[in-house]
Amino acid sequence: MIELQPRIDVRSADLIEFGGVRGPFYVCNAGGWPERGHCFFYGDQKYQFFFYADFIRLGGTEYEIKIQGATKRKLAGPIARIDEADFEYIENNIRAALKERNFLLLERPHRPGEAPHSVEFTWRAVQ
Repeated sequence: MIELQPRIDVRSADLIEFGGVRGPFYVCNAGGWPERGHCFFYGDQKYQFFFYADFIRLGGTEYEIKIQGATKRKLAGPIARIDEADFEYIENNIRAALKERNFLLLERPHRPGEAPHSVEFTWRAVQ
């Protein structure tokens, strides 16, 4: 388990642990708002931030997820700072979590046929 940084407005009990390429990482639902989409917390041994995702229905049961931003605090604050060399592993971690778990209820694994068609990143983070 990671120790949450000050101003990270989530409960440790809500964090869901995943195995990542650089060790364990944690994700949980953190609310949302219309301008930013659904808000999630991401944390690992180096980073803790909130990212914002849109659920886009493609037709029938197919959908995709677009990650479109990240901030240091929930629904506010400056853009999260991520080293350029770390983007790939963080994106792979987030993609794996969202392909494994239900978008709206991360505590629930996907049922067969529920996983998103794709998880795309259009976000920007300061390097």
